[in-house]
Amino acid sequence: MKKENKFLRCGLKYGVWLLASIIGADSCYNFYRHAKDRERQEATRQDSNAERRTDGIYEIIDRHDEKNRDFYRAVVRVESSDNPRAVSRAGARGLMQIMEGTWKDMTNLPYEAAFEPEQNVEVGVRYLNWIADYIEKSMGSEGWERLSSEEGKMLVLAGYNGGVGRLRKNEWKIERMPQETRNYVEKVMEEYGRLGGQK
Repeated sequence: MKKENKFLRCGLKYGVWLLASIIGADSCYNFYRHAKDRERQEATRQDSNAERRTDGIYEIIDRHDEKNRDFYRAVVRVESSDNPRAVSRAGARGLMQIMEGTWKDMTNLPYEAAFEPEQNVEVGVRYLNWIADYIEKSMGSEGWERLSSEEGKMLVLAGYNGGVGRLRKNEWKIERMPQETRNYVEKVMEEYGRLGGQK
C-alpha cells in the first residue's frame, strides 16, 4: 500500500505512469523526490538573487569591486552581521571590523569614520586587495598562480583574520594558523558559497 501511494503521488504530479510501470514505484518516487529538490534549489537561488538586488551593502561593494561582490559580502556578514556600529572585544569597528592600525595604514580618514558603511567597506576592500597583492609578491607569481581561486581567497581570509605576517611565518599554510582563524575562513567560505560564489 505504501509503495502504491508513492506511485500515485508520482503519477499525479509528473504524469509518468509509463515510466513508473517500467522502472517501478520506488524509482519513480526517487525521481519525484529529486525533482522536488531541484525546485527547492531553484527557489533558493531566486531568493538569493532578489536579496542581492535589494541589498544596500551590495550597492556599496559594487562601487569598489563588483567582480568579487559575493566574497566581500560574505566577509561583512561574518565579521559584523551587517551591523555598521559593531565593535569587537579587540576594538575593531564597523561592517568589516577594521582595527585602528589597519585603518590608519589604509586611509587618512579619522577612525570614527569606520562606523560609516561606505568608508568602512571601501577600506576593507582595499585592505583585502592589499593582502592578496602581498601574498602574491611574497609567494612569487608562479606560486600564486598555481592556487585555485578558492585557495587564494582562503589565504587572503587567513591573512585578514590572523595577520599576514603570521601567515607568512607559517609558510602560507592555513592549517598552522590558530583555530579561530581556521574557523573564520571556513565560515566566510560557507557564506560565500551560499551567496553564489565558488561556482
